Amino acid sequence: MRFFTFQDFTNVFKKRYKMFVTIFIALMLLSFYANNTFLKDKLDQKYKVIFDYKFFYSWTTNSKNSIKFNDLTEKYEYFPFENLKEFHANYFELIYNFNIDDLKIKNVEKNKYYKIAKSFHFDTPNFTYPNRRLTLIWDNAEDAEEYLNNLHKKAKKELKIVTQTFYDKEYYTTLNNLNEFLLTFHPKVIGEEIKNKFKLNDQAELEEYVKNFIFEIKKNTKVDDDFFLRLVLSKTEMTRNLDVFFKDSAIMLYYYYLGNKYSGLDELGSKNIVLMSDLSNFIENLDEFLPKFRYSYTTVNTSYIYYIEVLLALLLSFLIVFTLHLKDNEN
Repeated sequence: MRFFTFQDFTNVFKKRYKMFVTIFIALMLLSFYANNTFLKDKLDQKYKVIFDYKFFYSWTTNSKNSIKFNDLTEKYEYFPFENLKEFHANYFELIYNFNIDDLKIKNVEKNKYYKIAKSFHFDTPNFTYPNRRLTLIWDNAEDAEEYLNNLHKKAKKELKIVTQTFYDKEYYTTLNNLNEFLLTFHPKVIGEEIKNKFKLNDQAELEEYVKNFIFEIKKNTKVDDDFFLRLVLSKTEMTRNLDVFFKDSAIMLYYYYLGNKYSGLDELGSKNIVLMSDLSNFIENLDEFLPKFRYSYTTVNTSYIYYIEVLLALLLSFLIVFTLHLKDNEN
């Protein structure tokens, strides 16, 4: 067995340098074709845009938003999300799914986001992972940021639809329940019981007494009609028994006040009463509960691809020429 010397290699090139140059040029032309077809998008990439959530993940500790969110889940039995952690997981899953949707329509004319969607990178499919990082490498930093923001907006809109649907269902259920209560006990009946219980002489004294009572409650506790409505509606078992209902003086006064102010379902709807104000505030200020990110971008250097192509062309040209030389020697 004999080892090849440097002189052996130089002799090969002296005999076959024209073949070497021809193969090298052919391979470089092939690289040129690749750079202008399937590698074009890769080579055009100039910026890496990152939305980093690592520093702002509020559900990992007992943050203000986490406490507020837990209050909602405890208050509303069928709230769509168990906790803030699940809410965030749904948010990131929606971003992921909307990106997948952008990849389904490959016609660029019908889907302007197809190409940029291919450059989107999700750090992990584990949507409850605490440190999220969304990365997009593209030739224009503004376009990349716009696409990421577009995914955020669509995810936010979807979450808002879910919570709004839940609110609407709760709202109209509450109105219907209240209307049933108003039909069960007419305010006039309750008014007579209040007059007898508090020794009031006439209707004017009754109205003045109820007015002062409600005014003091609102003044001292800073509550609104929403509170009174929910309080009355929570006494379902009481309202089924007249004797039990009449034992609670405060509930009677609340009921009389509400029954006179909102006399029927149409009246309830037309006055646009505020029910579940905490839930409506949550929907209105949904941005406060969504994950916050730190935006950054860096330039991307794709010149290494050209260096790799030249190196591969040289190596392949050498291997082909040297292999042919060995075969000729064998013959």
